[in-house]
Amino acid sequence: MDKTSLIFSDTPIQQVSQDEFGRASMAELIANSIIELSKADHKCTNIGIYGTWGSGKTSLINLVQNLLVANGKNDNISIAHFNPWQAGSDELLMGEFFKSVYRDFEGDVRYFIKKYGAVVSFAAQSIPVIGGALSAGINTAKEALASSENTIKEQKERISKAIVDSGKHLLVFVDDLDRLDKEELHTVFRLIRQVADFDNTIYVVAMDVDMASKSIAQYYGGSSVEDGRRFIDKIIQVPISLPTIQKSFLKNYLTKSFHNIFDTHIQFESQEVDSMAETIANLFVTKRDCIRYVNQLGFVFPAIANEVNTYDFCILEAIKTMSQEAYLKVLHNKNALLRTRDEVGFPFMEDKEVEKQLEERFQKALDDIVDGLNSHNVGNNFKKILEHNLFNHNTTDPFVLIDKQRLQSSIYFDKYFVLAVPENLIPDVEMDALHSKLLSMNYRDLSGWIDEKYARYGYDEIQRAVLRVVRKFDEDSRCKSTQLFCRALSVSELAKGYSGNLYNPKRVDMFVTGTLLPYYMVRYQDSDTGQYEVDAEMLDDTLSIIYQQAELNYCMLIHYGANKIPVAVMNKTTKSFEVLRDRFVALAFDEQMKLHKELLTAFYAFWKRTDADGMAEYLTNLIRNDGFKSEDFVNKFIVFDGDATVIDSFVNLFKDVILVLVDKINQEGVDYSKDSPVKLLMANYRAMLGVD
Repeated sequence: MDKTSLIFSDTPIQQVSQDEFGRASMAELIANSIIELSKADHKCTNIGIYGTWGSGKTSLINLVQNLLVANGKNDNISIAHFNPWQAGSDELLMGEFFKSVYRDFEGDVRYFIKKYGAVVSFAAQSIPVIGGALSAGINTAKEALASSENTIKEQKERISKAIVDSGKHLLVFVDDLDRLDKEELHTVFRLIRQVADFDNTIYVVAMDVDMASKSIAQYYGGSSVEDGRRFIDKIIQVPISLPTIQKSFLKNYLTKSFHNIFDTHIQFESQEVDSMAETIANLFVTKRDCIRYVNQLGFVFPAIANEVNTYDFCILEAIKTMSQEAYLKVLHNKNALLRTRDEVGFPFMEDKEVEKQLEERFQKALDDIVDGLNSHNVGNNFKKILEHNLFNHNTTDPFVLIDKQRLQSSIYFDKYFVLAVPENLIPDVEMDALHSKLLSMNYRDLSGWIDEKYARYGYDEIQRAVLRVVRKFDEDSRCKSTQLFCRALSVSELAKGYSGNLYNPKRVDMFVTGTLLPYYMVRYQDSDTGQYEVDAEMLDDTLSIIYQQAELNYCMLIHYGANKIPVAVMNKTTKSFEVLRDRFVALAFDEQMKLHKELLTAFYAFWKRTDADGMAEYLTNLIRNDGFKSEDFVNKFIVFDGDATVIDSFVNLFKDVILVLVDKINQEGVDYSKDSPVKLLMANYRAMLGVD
């Protein structure tokens, strides 16, 4: 194979040195048998080479001929080639057959065969036949010969004697027999069996015997395929079935081809190439399958290189080569193969029942994909590869699937079928380019990159890009890259326009506090105890930048989410909290109360945990301020339901200033005679505080 070529030829090979599929030994066996047969006179002998399309029948014929030619082994053998499929018409078929036979003969042999062929061909051309049935022409030729000076039997005996007297043996290779229609096929069989069955003649006939049997059965008006095969068995004395190509030859061919295709596009370890070639070799049966696959892969791979998992892509393309229908079924069974738990399909089910249903749907999809792929155990091989290689649901970590660009990832699945980067996905090559320069960037430049991609691709793709880039670093650099992304996200468009609610349509705050900080900046030290290893200074610095630069509502959400990380970690971020605290206390009381209760509770809880005296002093001053509205404050933190226990958390949080708050309520003259959070507080605060 030419390493510079993208397309590999499917033309038959000519020399043993070109054999990559282990056919040389069979060619030698056939050639030696022909040599032995040609050492003495013999009746016409017909050898059949049986194999499916693409199994290498023509290549085998070429190898046999070259072995005979080598070292003069064919001195007493005259070789002719006849391809009836190339004749083009019924009349040409007859003429071309006899031209092929007498071409290399001289003297009487040439004269007699040429004359005999002319009579037969003339009859075939001159007599009108419906549907081009050449057998009718042959019958007419036999009648013409019978009334001539010599009968057909005498003509054939003369030709046989001339061949024997010449000291030569006639070897005729007949190829592509299974490509003929039923009338043409029957005609050629009669030529070989009745019209041109000369002495010292050997026919080597290459065909897919199953297809030929079906065609003969149709010729005889609906006979069984078994009857068609018995007809052929009467003609072919020496049937030779091409064995399935050994998987080792297919693997070696694929390995060479993969290196040829991949080496200019990606880095792929030789061991991985070997493993992939071995897996895919189990899907192929014929040489043609392999060549078609390699050509297809070489054509489409450059467009998708580095955008998908090479191993998955090559297997999927192998499925496409063997069955376009199976390939499309993989696409159409996406949800079943990915075990997608959609709410429509699985409403109100328990987890165990859902898993059972997902597994049943998954297995049904596998059976649907491989349905009809029964030959040579291909269907079973497909199913095993689909279940254990492409869609192995023991691999549950979605981040690993994303890292490796697996077909099993819902993010990457569609890429495999469009053979390009979908318009709604950031090309992985752009993410990889960002990775290579990330640590030398400042967070504002990175924020510009995020805004550009966000405007074009949306938030989900930003999340995928961040994870892909961060996870490609080693652990230490991973922390640094995470810090950079957290800072950049805080000043990007994604962090703007947040309301004071707990949940916002923009989800970047949850991504930062639920994924980036706990998994890529805060690291586990001991999996048994759950103790964390923390670079406290890096975490504090990261939050400081966020709290300085981002909008306050976003900052409050970041603080709320970050507090779900173990207290031992967040207690080390007092410097950054001071930044957030100063921004918060600068707000007017009404603005503070617009924030969600959970955000305020988390904020005050952290403040009290790290600086209880400071919080008490601030609240004391706030409560005594003229702008403070005690009823609004109490209603924010206590939801009235008639149960005194609901104020426990309120008392615990504001215990140090609760008497100041009660004085303010009395001072403001709040009416708490009706049921309300204020009434609940005023009725129970002394007991909660242990005051008589």
